[in-house]
Parts: sequence; structure tokens; C-alpha cells
Amino acid sequence: MIHRCWILWDKKLRFAAVPLTLAVTSSATFHIVNAVKICVSSASTKLPDWFVPLATASFVLAFGVDCITTCLLALRLTLMHPKTALRTNATETWKSFTYPRIAVSIFIDSGVPIVIAHLTVLRLYSLQSPWFQSASSPATMISGLMTTVIILRDEMGPLHLRNTYFQPYHIAHEYYMGIDQPEA
Repeated sequence: MIHRCWILWDKKLRFAAVPLTLAVTSSATFHIVNAVKICVSSASTKLPDWFVPLATASFVLAFGVDCITTCLLALRLTLMHPKTALRTNATETWKSFTYPRIAVSIFIDSGVPIVIAHLTVLRLYSLQSPWFQSASSPATMISGLMTTVIILRDEMGPLHLRNTYFQPYHIAHEYYMGIDQPEA
């Protein structure tokens, strides 16, 4: 997501610097948490009192990366789209049902479901809830699937040029029947 944010903001380092710094810090914190966990499990002793706050800090830093990149992506996608309310008459856009489609596209393309999944896991971990283990696997799947969806949607071209409509039945039928294909 950081790379995508950097690309969409015309490769300006100032838009990737803060998320990148937080990501490196989060990764370092995560490695410290894992090292402590390995040392404690091999020595069969109790986890130190500072372990849960440190692990929570690792999650919070990663969540901060997600929030910042998602906000930057949503802002950039909104500014880039020619039919958003920032550029056109919002009343006309709402009447044609264009704006809800744009809002859903920006919601997906900016990675908001990843932030929601990450927030859920972070909250359950900070509460030391028994549901943490149950929620972390689906959250990981959501993060992986959303990243794949975002990559596929990027391959579809710019947000405002995507054809998200279904073809009418008669066009698809003529194509499959070979009516509109040239003679060999």
C-alpha cells in the first residue's frame, strides 16, 4: 500500500516517508516481540509485564501505517476522479447514481476493508480477548484478498475509465453465436 500511495502521488517521497518510517519501526518492534516470546518459551518462564504493551505498540504502529496510506490513497483517488463532487455538480452526480459507484470504488481501492480488519484485531488484542485468535486468521485473509483485489482493479485502468457495467444480453448472445465476428 505504501508503494501504491507513492506511485499515485507522483513518486513524491514526502507522501511515503511517514508510512515507511512507521512500517520499519513496526517491523523492528514485531521482531523484538517474537525474540522475547522465543526466549521466554525456551526458558519456560512467565512473559514480562511489558510484553503486552510492546506487542500492542507493534500492532498500533502497523495500524497507523494502514490509516495514513488509506487516507492518502482515498484523498488522491478522489482528487484524480473527474466525476467526484469536488469537480462537478454533486446533484447531477447523485441523480445518475455515479457518485455511489465512485464512493464504493474509492472505498475498495484505498484499502478501507484492510483498515477495518486491522482495527478489529488490534482492539481484540489490546483487550486480551479470547476472540483474538479467532479473528486474526480472517483478518489476515481479508488483508491478502483485498491486496489482490486492489492489484486486479489497478490492472483495469484508471478509476474513471473502468467499465463496470454488464453487457446487455443481446450483445453477449450475438458474440457467442458468432453473428458479429468477421468471415474467415
